[in-house]
Amino acid sequence: MTFDLQTLSDRAEILELSSRYARAIDDKDWDLLRNVFTEDAYADFGLGSPFKGIEAILHASRSIMENLDHTQHFLGNHEIDVEGDRASGRHRLIGGAYLRDAVGEPSLSELGEYVDDYVRTENGWRISHLEFTVSWCEGNMGILGAGISALNAT
Repeated sequence: MTFDLQTLSDRAEILELSSRYARAIDDKDWDLLRNVFTEDAYADFGLGSPFKGIEAILHASRSIMENLDHTQHFLGNHEIDVEGDRASGRHRLIGGAYLRDAVGEPSLSELGEYVDDYVRTENGWRISHLEFTVSWCEGNMGILGAGISALNAT
């Protein structure tokens, strides 16, 4: 498989975008997270209902992540297909979450896959559609409970 220079550049930008997404989630940097999605983005984090629009995505992310002491998202096995100003990608996740004051074990490990669509905007590539599917979990799923409760409270 060979790529022209523009496709290589686009793929590099999308990889960087995916890394910024993971950093924004782990650092709870909501301004950064706002800048990885389009305003009308769609995200399904596997929490039941999907979220439509950047404000709903930010609300869901804050609700879950702010109740945890630490998370780590490692993305790999990237597959990116670029077609003009649109692209699609698949990324495998190895992730973990930690809650110091958990009832029971304080950690959760998760493996899964992101399937994303991207669009080139005047500000660079942005995620327009994100779907996350969990392949495997181990540990205390209960550490997500407070975040899911906060999410469902609104």
